[in-house]
Amino acid sequence: MTIFKFALTRAFKNVFTLIITAILPIGTILIRTMWEDDAINGFMLIALFLMIGAVLLSNNILKDKVDGVIPRILLGPVTMTDYFFQNLLACMIPLTLQSFSVGIIGVLLHDWTLSFGLALGLSYTLFSVAMTTLCFSFYALFREKETGNLGILAVTMMSAMLGGLTIPKSLLPITVQRVGALLPPHWISRSIYSLNTGEITLEFWIYQGILVLFAVIFLLFGGKRRMI
Repeated sequence: MTIFKFALTRAFKNVFTLIITAILPIGTILIRTMWEDDAINGFMLIALFLMIGAVLLSNNILKDKVDGVIPRILLGPVTMTDYFFQNLLACMIPLTLQSFSVGIIGVLLHDWTLSFGLALGLSYTLFSVAMTTLCFSFYALFREKETGNLGILAVTMMSAMLGGLTIPKSLLPITVQRVGALLPPHWISRSIYSLNTGEITLEFWIYQGILVLFAVIFLLFGGKRRMI
């Protein structure tokens, strides 16, 4: 688990990443007006923080690839699958802590039911896994940091908009909304709206299954790409 420990340490050394994955989400959940009645903005903002956090944390994959670190790692008793999974685990620890912290604090401060808070934390976590593996597979396509970073920035901004995290989906044409369904933000948005009905329905669990499916597809795609 040497790769995991190194990746985790590297993640927590970045101050901006800590702000996105810890300080801003906790600050947001403490603002009561964002969570009153049927307000949905707070939920979408947390999802946006998770998306940005996934991009920042997974960027180390691109750095390792461009800097020639991966070939040196693979000289040891480590496979590419080990490398991917240990990096994924390191990325998911801060994102999972963020996801469930929001749910638990919401239960304590905003009178959410425990089942709602845990379901929300689970949905945010699965969304984080899907976004992190998306970034992994996307970074595997590039050999230059600048190109990879600009590319993932464009994909992140577009998927956030199409998924309804930055603007209401009702403002988008139906065709554009259907395109958004090809990316994870659409399904975390659907999950949030489903939970806000006050019940954990079968629909909600279907959305979680779709997020898991995204994660598997992206991880398999990224693992098949040439990283050296």
